[in-house]
Amino acid sequence: MLASALSAAPTTVLTNGTRIDATMADALVALARQARYSLEIRVSVDDTDPDKNDRIRGAGAFDKALGAIRSLHERGLLPIVTATEITNAEHPRGRGMYERFRDFLLTQGIEKPRVKIMPVFALGRLARAGEPVLTEEDLVGFDRGTLQCAEARVVADGGVYACPILAGLPEARLSDGGLEASFRDMPLSHPSCVTCYRTGMTCKNG
Repeated sequence: MLASALSAAPTTVLTNGTRIDATMADALVALARQARYSLEIRVSVDDTDPDKNDRIRGAGAFDKALGAIRSLHERGLLPIVTATEITNAEHPRGRGMYERFRDFLLTQGIEKPRVKIMPVFALGRLARAGEPVLTEEDLVGFDRGTLQCAEARVVADGGVYACPILAGLPEARLSDGGLEASFRDMPLSHPSCVTCYRTGMTCKNG
């Protein structure tokens, strides 16, 4: 699947890293070197503290993810470590998370750490707890072109969707299968749309 994707466009893999051992890392590097387009690997980690991470990801997940990060780095395929913004009294609005992950990776011998901090999106129970949605008044004068859903699409089970955050939700399905038919304005009616609107969030690597 990756070889096919890389023959058509730059490709990013989002993974928890637990299956990337030395053999898999070798295969990914070989694929990246042969490909016409770029291959990016994003490894999700929830905390630099193994216990806090594994409370969310499962026992042993931290060590496996860190092993994947090291293996890819050693082979020259620099992974992007991705974490979800944690907000609390100690870290309002997730302040300091980027620096904490960057500094941790430096201590692990990752000379050029790449870190992406994602905001918390209103999904599942959070979305049903009275989270606000955008109104027409909010969107007056707003440039929809700044949103990823203005130009990107996600192909998933059941059709083509506006973004990876909402893939699988009927209200975010823009087409039952054809890509061309999906390129129309996405109704910004989900609570998660507020996050992108307020923060300029994009799932892109930049």
